[in-house]
Amino acid sequence: MFRRLAEGPLRYLRENEAAIARMQEMVNGIDTSAMQQMAQAFDVTRNLPNLAQVSELTSQAFQTFTMPESIREMQRFADQHREMIEAAERAVLPMRSVADQVQSMAAYIDATRIAAQTLQHGRIGELIQAAQRERDLLARISDTLALQHADLLASLSLPEGRLASLPTFVSEIPTVDLFVHTEAVRIVTPHEVREPGQEKRAVTLRLQVVDQTTAFLEVTLPELGPPFLAQYHGAKACAADRGADWWTQCGASLRKLVKGVLHTAAPDAEVLPWATANKKEIDRFGHPTRATKVEWLCNFIPNEAYRGCVRTELNSALSLIGLLDASQHVDEFPEFEAVFDWAFLRVEYAIFHILTIWKARRAH
Repeated sequence: MFRRLAEGPLRYLRENEAAIARMQEMVNGIDTSAMQQMAQAFDVTRNLPNLAQVSELTSQAFQTFTMPESIREMQRFADQHREMIEAAERAVLPMRSVADQVQSMAAYIDATRIAAQTLQHGRIGELIQAAQRERDLLARISDTLALQHADLLASLSLPEGRLASLPTFVSEIPTVDLFVHTEAVRIVTPHEVREPGQEKRAVTLRLQVVDQTTAFLEVTLPELGPPFLAQYHGAKACAADRGADWWTQCGASLRKLVKGVLHTAAPDAEVLPWATANKKEIDRFGHPTRATKVEWLCNFIPNEAYRGCVRTELNSALSLIGLLDASQHVDEFPEFEAVFDWAFLRVEYAIFHILTIWKARRAH
């Protein structure tokens, strides 16, 4: 293909010398009297240019312009090769984008794998003596989140779901989200100690996520609605003060914030007509369910595996908060503050994801 791009114009000119010799036809095709009338319209010694008259005379002049077929062929040839060059450029640029995405995802995937290997998977949530029901729920949702992330990565290798054809956040945010969730589950679950280098990398990645998430929420929450930023600051203050029953109060604030952000980003007034027309799930009060709202919010992204990740992400964040709400003998667990810091980040990142989709949908 590239040899054709290089030799094509020269070959065309050699094969069409006779046609190109008729270029003079182009000059003969112009009505000079009409052009003269157009020039007279600009005679500033008599009057200012009459734009309507100039436009009409220009049209008349070029209506009599007869473009030889050889010129049309040259134009078609030039257009063809320009399109081929543009196609080649489009084929190269996405591959660079894919390489960047894969590189940024690799560190989080590796850290998640190491963290998951240290877990005692049959004892999820045991370190804070949470109720069995909440522990089982968190275990099931965690497994589902990991499986759906694997489905998402597999879908990106299919022709209809190529990585380069989707927004970068479709692959990157679920990958970081799985890392955050796995680390949050790990700290409430009996686990093996990581090697010092692995622990250092996990801490570094966490700091990157914290910085990115906090900066984004501080700017974007007010765009969705100023009260949401106040709720966010209130939840952070509650967690920092460590007052009486602080974990329950902060958990309630976070749960309210997550639900408020989702319901505002996907309002009933817009979602319900779509849900009704497409026979999507509606609750017993006649409102679209959380899953329906997520599907509506993501419906401009043609990837069902991604929508599944977003649905489970919200459920997993809320289930982790529920686990902490049901925890027993918190005062006997000195690491609980560190646990809650990870849980807080878990919810922050879920909100970060919703808002990212919301902004992308508005720009779509």
